[in-house]
Formats: sequence, C-alpha cells, structure tokens
Amino acid sequence: MKQRFYSVLFGGTLSIIGLLFVWEGIPHTYSVACERTAKERIDCRIQERFLWWILIKNTSLKHLQSVRMGKGKNAYDGTVYFLYLRGESNNLIFGNTLDFEKIQENLLKVQQFLKNSKMHSLLLQRYEVNFIFAIVGFSFGALGFGTLIYRER
Repeated sequence: MKQRFYSVLFGGTLSIIGLLFVWEGIPHTYSVACERTAKERIDCRIQERFLWWILIKNTSLKHLQSVRMGKGKNAYDGTVYFLYLRGESNNLIFGNTLDFEKIQENLLKVQQFLKNSKMHSLLLQRYEVNFIFAIVGFSFGALGFGTLIYRER
C-alpha cells in the first residue's frame, strides 16, 4: 500500500510537470486588432489564443491615443521589447519579444495607422511555439501517466 501511494505521488507529479511543459510548448497566438470607428476614435482588442482558435484572453482598449516602444528586462533572456498602447481608460502591452526589428516594424505600422485616417483597420500578430517543450512535456506526461496506472501483479 505504501509503495502504491509513492507511485501515485511520483506519477502525479510527473504528469503535472509534463502538462506545464506542454502548455509552454504548444502554439499561442497574440494579436492586436484595431478599428477606426469614427474620424478620431480608434478601438482596439488584444486577444490571446491557444492552438490558433481557443480564446484564452480578450482585452479591449477604448480610444487608442498613443503608442510607444518599451524596453524591459527578463530574468531568462535579458532585454525584451514591447509596444505600450495607451487608451482612454487603460493601457495594454503587446509584443514582449527579443526581436528589436520586429517591434520597430509593428511600431511603425501603428504610428502610420494613427496618422492615416484612410486606414480603417490594423492587425498585428505574434506567434509563439516551442516544440522542444511540447515533446519533453508529452514524454514526462506519458511517463507519469504510465506510473499512475502501472500495477504490480
């Protein structure tokens, strides 16, 4: 009975670790969609999707007023860059990437959208996937699940 308890504990722990790795490894898509609703009014929406279609988070930004590039520090990677979108009642951050050129490109797109009243919509997307984490996670999960269901005869 004691051995079964330890195998369930060990298998459960491995399964949870595996699920965490799988979550980090499977594709996530972050997008900013802005629409010009009136001549001087721009409303935006930031969405985070899991596996391209499962919506995890949806945040609105009313009346986009300005955008600027930000720079921060990450404990793992060093310097990261992001776009800081300022609205009427809240602020949003998009990007959070190591790729300086990509953030500059997105910043120019948003600035052009803010200046050009003929543009009616803007879409920025960021795609994240790490298949190594997913493979390691599936391996840990399978080992943990196998440990959970294994019984000595």
